[in-house]
Amino acid sequence: MIRPIDPIKREWLKKLRKDKKIKTREIAQTLGVSFQHYNDIENGRRNPSIELSLEIARYFDVPVEQFLEDRTKFIKEEN
Repeated sequence: MIRPIDPIKREWLKKLRKDKKIKTREIAQTLGVSFQHYNDIENGRRNPSIELSLEIARYFDVPVEQFLEDRTKFIKEEN
């Protein structure tokens, strides 16, 4: 099982969205996911897929590694 996004990254993701002055529903629609799905990501109840992480990183123009770092560590620990 993949751990939830850590609180620092959740806050960072919320800040990125708020800095762009967009609502959760707007970014969800832009990314092609439901409001609930994106809201769960921002609130740490679910992790974005690798594909969605790429889309979010592109949208906010930030390095995708910031989303994937914890996930890749977890996968390495499992192997």
